[in-house]
Amino acid sequence: MARNRIIHNVQDVFVGSSASETSHLITGISGHQILKRLNKVQNFNYSIDIPKDDKFTLGQSKPFSRSSNTPPTVNLSMSYLLDGVDNEDRIGLNTNNENESETNKDKTLFHDMFVSSQGSVGGFLGMLAGALVGDDAYDKRNIYLTISEEDDVRKHNDPSNILDDLYSGTFTENDIIDPGSPDYNVVVFQNCYLTQYNMSVSATELPTVSLNYVADNVEAYVSGSGIGIPVLDLKSGTVERAQYLIYSSKFGPLSTDVDGWIPTNDTVSWVSDFGGQFDSLVFYPTGGNEGHYITQNLNLTAGRTYKLQGKVYIDSGPNQAQAGVRIYNGQAEDFNTQIYSCIDCWGQGWVDFTIDSFEAKDSYVTIYGIGLGGAEGNDWIFDPEDGEDKFGIKDLVVTCLSSECKEFIIPKHFDYEALALDIGRELVPGGGVNITITPEPLTTAVYTSNFSDAGSSTSNGFDGWVAPPAQATLNRTNCPTDCALVIECNDTPSTTHYAYSPSMLTVGKKYKLTGKGYIGPNSTHVDHIRFYDGVDYSLGDFVGEARGTWQDFSVEFTHQGSLHYISAYMQQDGAAGGGTNFDCEEGTDFIVLKDIVVAEIETHQVKGAECFFNDTITSCEISCALNRDAISYVGYKLFSQRPANLPIQAELSFNAIVKENISGSFLDNMDENKNYNIEADFRYAPATATDDGLSAKYTFSGAKLNGINYDSSIGANTSVSMNFSTITDFENKGAGVYISGKVLTLGGAGELVTNDGDDLYDNNGNRIVLSAVYLQY
Repeated sequence: MARNRIIHNVQDVFVGSSASETSHLITGISGHQILKRLNKVQNFNYSIDIPKDDKFTLGQSKPFSRSSNTPPTVNLSMSYLLDGVDNEDRIGLNTNNENESETNKDKTLFHDMFVSSQGSVGGFLGMLAGALVGDDAYDKRNIYLTISEEDDVRKHNDPSNILDDLYSGTFTENDIIDPGSPDYNVVVFQNCYLTQYNMSVSATELPTVSLNYVADNVEAYVSGSGIGIPVLDLKSGTVERAQYLIYSSKFGPLSTDVDGWIPTNDTVSWVSDFGGQFDSLVFYPTGGNEGHYITQNLNLTAGRTYKLQGKVYIDSGPNQAQAGVRIYNGQAEDFNTQIYSCIDCWGQGWVDFTIDSFEAKDSYVTIYGIGLGGAEGNDWIFDPEDGEDKFGIKDLVVTCLSSECKEFIIPKHFDYEALALDIGRELVPGGGVNITITPEPLTTAVYTSNFSDAGSSTSNGFDGWVAPPAQATLNRTNCPTDCALVIECNDTPSTTHYAYSPSMLTVGKKYKLTGKGYIGPNSTHVDHIRFYDGVDYSLGDFVGEARGTWQDFSVEFTHQGSLHYISAYMQQDGAAGGGTNFDCEEGTDFIVLKDIVVAEIETHQVKGAECFFNDTITSCEISCALNRDAISYVGYKLFSQRPANLPIQAELSFNAIVKENISGSFLDNMDENKNYNIEADFRYAPATATDDGLSAKYTFSGAKLNGINYDSSIGANTSVSMNFSTITDFENKGAGVYISGKVLTLGGAGELVTNDGDDLYDNNGNRIVLSAVYLQY
């Protein structure tokens, strides 16, 4: 009897972490990656395209060759019901949720896929043949389809004692793993790149999200347990197992940031500008004729294979006694575990080293200083010259090469009841969707800074900025190419340190202040840059994430008071005067400003077009297309990159029932060439005093109205359809699609929090802490 029905169940759809993500790993389970479940999946489809290259010859109708010279392409699509922004967060999109840092909350939906610290070059986006080069560490990831041959879908739900286990500290690896995973079949789609993100909602349907991906390969396994994460070698076209990052050094910027390295008792170590950068650990032997080393337990596993790479620096001096370093995979005086030696390398600057492969004997790594002229075996004992002998290390990276180093874990499914969350996730029928359209206010610049010799309004190049002589001194830097204003503190004790701009403000008018700020890398007395309207009305603290880096600032305000200028203060947390009155160190503490713009915000209503944006909406759809190029390199069997083409455009369309007669002029809107902000929010419950009821909200920013269509017929409501589009602004983050809403994920310091940032409690009212796990439901 013929069979045309599928006889197995799709158990679940999961997404793996990208190379850059570590926050979703269980702390303490070294090398295991927990897959991230996509909730409320409605369908999953995939196809494999194997293109043929037909070769003909004259006089023949049939090709003499039909070979596959182009790599195959795997296309997959899926859809799910909108569930807060958990799914978006798990597939690597930027979501503005309560657990995000402030620096991430203004990012568009696709920001980190294409722009990151690794994916930007000199402050500009990396470009390749007109395409935006995505950072593979953030962009591509594996998608996993788990299949059960006999069991029901999600048979292994766990509504049991998760909270009690979390509180007691007994929650372990076995509590996460789906007990049925050894019997699952797993289909792995390797190197998946997002090509389409759609969200649609109508009066009779729940909001649904559709995703399209393109992938490089498909792997299938007969078990979901004990499998290393498959990694595709694009050059050879073979599947390998992932290298797992064990340790990456992070020294500085403070002198105490030694990243866990422990020196011998008679030595000291600290972060310094050794070699010209504040990113290295410098070790100064100061004891007598003995061994001098630094050591750390890196939790290496005996028997596994590792790779170690980094840089060493041996200083040179006229009386030095140290010639080089040796690195051991062991604890102090365990000299049978040497893995690297750099002898007589003093005075050569930073020396790169790589140990491609070594089998671990111990969990520790120890670095010894080696003396001049000593016999091998005893040359680790020497009498250092104080102030002369020192060595530096930086950029240390340890990766595990063994196949068992990084396995994927299929997690069990926890019911909502097990998590004891006092929130719902279902939208309120018939009243859970609200869509608003507002025009962006127009802005007119009233001041744009120019600190160059030619452009400044003053001969000193300060462009009219002034600093009180006893409190601060003005200077410039990066001239003539990129002049910026430097505000340096003076040693006057217990005072404020600031400068102010030329007068340009009018009382009662609304303004927007933007620009870039920088706090000196060693300005330890300065925590933020605080701006004031005049000197009495604070506009907030900015530029406080990291010293030594340029950061954007932006704030809107309505001018008040009698001082019609902007002032920039050095701010110190906890200092007197609200944080601006403190002692600073002249020559060390300073702030820098550039690209300052003060713009007047003109707030007025859309002229004669209220009815165009005041109708009852019946359906809405947001569509974001990421058109990608497939880049091939000579010698590679598979595509090497799949960058997205610029511009990245999104479209929003909706249908509405017209409530009243049309009035006003549609051309007024077109003539003014306005930008619109459109918000679509979805609520699982009406707002209360303690819960806004918001599940997810889309913001369509900087949109242009493309067109409008009215449909009138006998026996039907007059309806209107409208179409908007926006182009993602990666540089200034001023336009594109943004999403915010509810998540359940990790909070700070390993604590579990709900989607509103509130602590989780067990059934006995005890706060759950120190359980850094990624819960699935």
